[in-house]
Amino acid sequence: PPHLAKCSNPNDAIEDVATFLKNLSKPLFRKKRLLIDITAVANSSYQCGIERTAKEIISSFYSMNVADFDPVAVQFVKGNLVVAKKFLTSLDVLLFHEEEKEAEQIDLREGDTLLMLDANPYHHPEFSNIFKKAKELKIPIVQMLYDLLPLEKKDINFEKWIKEVVSISDNIAIDTIGIASDY
Repeated sequence: PPHLAKCSNPNDAIEDVATFLKNLSKPLFRKKRLLIDITAVANSSYQCGIERTAKEIISSFYSMNVADFDPVAVQFVKGNLVVAKKFLTSLDVLLFHEEEKEAEQIDLREGDTLLMLDANPYHHPEFSNIFKKAKELKIPIVQMLYDLLPLEKKDINFEKWIKEVVSISDNIAIDTIGIASDY
């Protein structure tokens, strides 16, 4: 906080207090959200370990009663994050009235966490504006990597991609067991 007693000019004191109050974090009177990106999985017709793992994680989050955050499965569509309604409907985790609503756009806000459930090198460039906005809002970015992916994808500059993932992420999770049965 500013030390007002040290200000000889009242206008300086007012300016210091205004700056201090402006920079205070605002209280959130709503639940935090865990935005779970499933773009790669939602756009995939494969039924391998990554898709099974994603479906299980999403189903688990939506069936849990967690008091301090709401899970929201999202996917990247035309430059925006939207609720992954079709994917959620396929998992039978939506209530009837939720299935009837249009898939709503999700705007990032303070208190969110962004979980990239399938950090996919093919989709990463599309997310640059989302990542930038998340960083501006101090939203943690957690990326889930599947360690066998680079072994199969010879058209990816893995070193460049992994450096990008590390520079963007606040945390990285790596899953080997979820896809091990595919090999």
